[in-house]
Amino acid sequence: MVDRYGSVRTVRVSGVLATLGGLLIVFGGHPAVAMGGFALMGLGIAVVVPLCFAAAGRSGANPSLAIAGVATITYTSGLVAPSAIGGLAQLTSLVVSFGLVTLLSCGLAALAGVLRAGDRDRPKISSAGAAVPGPRP
Repeated sequence: MVDRYGSVRTVRVSGVLATLGGLLIVFGGHPAVAMGGFALMGLGIAVVVPLCFAAAGRSGANPSLAIAGVATITYTSGLVAPSAIGGLAQLTSLVVSFGLVTLLSCGLAALAGVLRAGDRDRPKISSAGAAVPGPRP
């Protein structure tokens, strides 16, 4: 998908999937529906971190700094987010905490454009799977 549609479009679609999954979790009303929502949310979020690392690797003259920044944010949020979601759920409810997660997943679609810089350096892929030649530097 990334080769055909680019990072921005892929993350936008993934953000929509994650948001739809979150809506199923919050408003589903049945455990089976919520489980489907968790599956959609997982599918939507799964592609984001690898594409962020890839974009960082293609950025600027010193991509190691960008990769370190992405790693710091990713691992820190991986440590903080579960306890924050659990703490909010304990203060309010699980519905409210997953409502916040759903709201944040909307940000994936809204902020996907930050990955655009890395896409312009990648070769475009035709529908037949062959690389389409781009402009020469």
